[in-house]
Amino acid sequence: VCSSDLGKSALAQSLKGYVERSGGIFAMGKFDMRKQSEPYTAFVLAFNELCNHVMSTEASPATLDMRSCLHTAIGSEIEFMTELVPNISQLLGEQEKSNAKNDLTNHGYCETKNKFNFLLRKFLCAFSSKKPLVLFLDDLQWADKASLELFKTLVLDESNLNILFIGSYRDDELERNISLATCLRDIKLQNHMAVSTISLGNLDEETINMLLADILTTT
Repeated sequence: VCSSDLGKSALAQSLKGYVERSGGIFAMGKFDMRKQSEPYTAFVLAFNELCNHVMSTEASPATLDMRSCLHTAIGSEIEFMTELVPNISQLLGEQEKSNAKNDLTNHGYCETKNKFNFLLRKFLCAFSSKKPLVLFLDDLQWADKASLELFKTLVLDESNLNILFIGSYRDDELERNISLATCLRDIKLQNHMAVSTISLGNLDEETINMLLADILTTT
């Protein structure tokens, strides 16, 4: 949590190397102020990155096992999922054509959203059942309502215990964003696991001097 341009994104992304060296998976997605009318934009980026992670990993029993878990989790709904996460078809292969697009058109908004949310939970569970997963969603203040509902659903899903969710947002936007404020409040009230808030501010003069001294190797 911080104002703009204070390094919240860089701080979260600095975890990536540590997570991967420890055998985990790090994926991130960023919400865009110009795309607030598009649902799930940050999730699409993050989930495509998860697919790319598996595809870029050398074939091994662990990789094959993860692909098998993904097939088991969403195998019959791959085409439906591809409408949201295109890289799934590259990871798991093209499936027999079905009426997925008709499903998207014919079903009501709530029914389609609930189906996506259910499948995305299974999708994440397939990954986190094999390796620890860190999912970083940047600029939550620009998230659409559907994304915030999905974020809350995933965080509160007690079946996915091997996932660390990191969300960043600008605190000066929180008062104007009722949907985000409500989402964060609900998570804190309902979540039985630890929820930590880190507020970032400007560096003070003493800290800057220490950093400069370290860089210049002087005292």
